[in-house]
Amino acid sequence: MRFIIVFILFIYSFNLNAQFSLNARTDMILLPLGVISASVGNIMTYNNVPLTDDDFAGIDKLNIPFFDRWNTTYNPTYAEVSDILLALQFISPLTYSFATEYKSQFQTNVIMYIETMSLNYGINSITKSIIGRFRPFSYDSSTIRDLLFEKDTRYSFYSGHTSTAFASAVFNIIILTSQSGGLNKTIGVTLNILNATAIATLRVMAAKHFFSDVLVGAVIGSGIAYLTTELHKNQPQTQTNVFEPMRFNLSIPF
Repeated sequence: MRFIIVFILFIYSFNLNAQFSLNARTDMILLPLGVISASVGNIMTYNNVPLTDDDFAGIDKLNIPFFDRWNTTYNPTYAEVSDILLALQFISPLTYSFATEYKSQFQTNVIMYIETMSLNYGINSITKSIIGRFRPFSYDSSTIRDLLFEKDTRYSFYSGHTSTAFASAVFNIIILTSQSGGLNKTIGVTLNILNATAIATLRVMAAKHFFSDVLVGAVIGSGIAYLTTELHKNQPQTQTNVFEPMRFNLSIPF
């Protein structure tokens, strides 16, 4: 997670005083792409066949890579808390979007956020359906069968909660640090980093995801938010040097 925090601070330093605007060419690609990918991912997610006992044949904790052997015991409390924190993170732009200093950018911010979230969901759900990695609790013999045989059990890689949390957090950080206002930006940035990190940590503690799942989710979610906002950032006006010939006033005395 240290790498992710450094990446977010990098984004923070390079987006000061930036302004954003909608672009027909960009938005006619990003918005449909997000909606289509989200729709395809949703269909793929809910059309997968149910799990059977054969799917778990030969499953063994020893097959888990050493860097992912953190936790395989399911904890419903941590899972529920991560759900609550994610819901709060998802609606977090409401905490500043209606402030006076952000009204001029309200429509642009809304469109960028929709593009960010839809792309994030689409890419994540499609990837989960294709990879089909079993969640950590699948490797624990104490896991109840009702939980074990849910379709959701094969959607471990990569963490959708984490990618959504970091996509939202990075989006907020970019907006908060790029648009002027009296809001305490330091508090906003800190809360977004802490909440996204807490969600990722809770997903591992709940045995819903491996460490590699949340790490990849954090990178991809952050990258999508950065890319979406970067494509809408106004380019600084550069002064062009126009060559003008020198003029001489020559007077000839008579």
